[in-house]
Amino acid sequence: MGTADRHRTCFISDRVAGPRRNLRKPEERCELKSRIFEATTHCQAGTSYALPAIVLAVLAAGVATLSCAADLTADQVRQLLATADLDRPADLTGKDLSDLDLSNIDFKRANLSGANLFASRLVSSNLAGAKLARANLNGAWLMGTKFAGADLSGSSMLSLVILGGQVKDKPNFAGANLSGVRMIADLRAPICMAPI
Repeated sequence: MGTADRHRTCFISDRVAGPRRNLRKPEERCELKSRIFEATTHCQAGTSYALPAIVLAVLAAGVATLSCAADLTADQVRQLLATADLDRPADLTGKDLSDLDLSNIDFKRANLSGANLFASRLVSSNLAGAKLARANLNGAWLMGTKFAGADLSGSSMLSLVILGGQVKDKPNFAGANLSGVRMIADLRAPICMAPI
């Protein structure tokens, strides 16, 4: 392999994975995941070695260590909300609650600003009056979810799941602040939304 070929090759394994070790802390797994993403974006387009190098880096780190765990379990969220009331709402600001089943929960106007609810199941949950500014709701399951009067400003709501399963009710966004929301969802079915 000539010098020019070496410069075109993406040497990810040394820069990303580093010495092989067991990553037990969620922040270490997330850091490794972001380093792999960063390294792959720095690879030159058209390099025939980019894909194999990425695959090798992922395998070297161990596929199981790449998943970022949520900050709390669903039971811990339920316990936190059980102690909250309308005068003292739960503060879940910036928490990672991704991929949790949070169905049938009354969030009691909780503060979820900047929270990561990626792929969370919020089926038939009550988020009325909740603060969800800049929250990540991408891929969330929202059948029958109540967002009436919630602040969703600046949140991301891409690829929502709003139909399917036993719950036939659509999400309710009546009176919600939807300014700056990025949303991709199949809204052809009637859905209760406040006029924009």
